Amino acid sequence: MPPSPNPFDLGLGAFDVTGQVQLYFTQLTDYSTFVNRQTGLTLDLLLGSVEDYMDQIQLNNVDVWNPDVTDPGSSGDNMVTLQFGARYAASDSAAIVWTRNVGLVP
Repeated sequence: MPPSPNPFDLGLGAFDVTGQVQLYFTQLTDYSTFVNRQTGLTLDLLLGSVEDYMDQIQLNNVDVWNPDVTDPGSSGDNMVTLQFGARYAASDSAAIVWTRNVGLVP
């Protein structure tokens, strides 16, 4: 069964890549960027600190939505939490690309 471009239409053996990220921001435009659903974004994570023993996780077709802003009061840090979901990326024939033992630090 070929991969589905719909993140909520998973066939047998498929998996769903979803999550959330929490960011600090200092200006309103950082929040307002994600008020409207953003589609087709790239999320690229590098895990580990030792060369040749790091993992790189790439999500090349990500939707981001539903910003949630904390109320830090008058002296706290302003943060936004964003929900994300990766979709099938035709360029990679997958929703996620996981590279083990990355040798070069970007």
